[in-house]
Amino acid sequence: MEVEQEKKVWHSVNITGNWKLDYRVDNNMGPTAFGGKHIGIYQNPFNMTKTYLKGVNGEALSGYIINKITQRLYPDKNPDEYNLISWLICHPEIVIKGVKNLDQQILDSKTGNKITLTCLDYVEIQEIDKEDFIDRINGRLSLDGGPKAIGLEKIRYVLAQLGLSYMEARFEGKGEKKFLRSKLKTFVRKSYANAKRADKAINDIQGSKDYFEFKEMIRLKILVLSNGLYKFNETPIGATYDSVRVFYENHPEVEMETTKQLYALIK
Repeated sequence: MEVEQEKKVWHSVNITGNWKLDYRVDNNMGPTAFGGKHIGIYQNPFNMTKTYLKGVNGEALSGYIINKITQRLYPDKNPDEYNLISWLICHPEIVIKGVKNLDQQILDSKTGNKITLTCLDYVEIQEIDKEDFIDRINGRLSLDGGPKAIGLEKIRYVLAQLGLSYMEARFEGKGEKKFLRSKLKTFVRKSYANAKRADKAINDIQGSKDYFEFKEMIRLKILVLSNGLYKFNETPIGATYDSVRVFYENHPEVEMETTKQLYALIK
């Protein structure tokens, strides 16, 4: 005989650590004109019953007044703030950040976008993870030897894929490698998004090489852009990089010839 599973009636978020409640002010006068915001009772997203904020002694409160633009909350130290966070998690007006695996019922009930409750500990860990990722990418770029080292040619490929200049006429050999590597590392350090783009370009080094070759063919006029189309020996082969790659796939002899001409000029 099957046992009916008990229906969930509340969230199961572990409320601990450091939290923050933010109110976004949209008026023309900014935060100085903020006079507070009352958020009231709401329907429980699991069973649709009225949900009151619980006081420290268990009494039902009619809601909560936000009287600061930003408010830090410490549920481990303050039972009132613990109850507040628990109540806010299911509130339809509150955007939740830094909480993993929220129940779908809670997510579906959200309608507001001006008030945000954030678990700072989780966000902080995410930021640390991002910093570690950036450090790992730049650590690999710093390698001068070994299977994971990235030489000058591959640095050029990656820079080209990222839309950055991949040559420096002032330097040669090791000097140019140092300069270009420094440029790439600076790009990676600027943001997690940049680091992800660089990592993708490094891991798809053949794709990055293909794009580098395309850029070089244009620079050396093997491919000429005319009337919105790239042409080889006056023959149109595509309007964009992607369409040129498709043309190459269907006409490998053309890719072979353009590549042959390219390396005859740059080697």
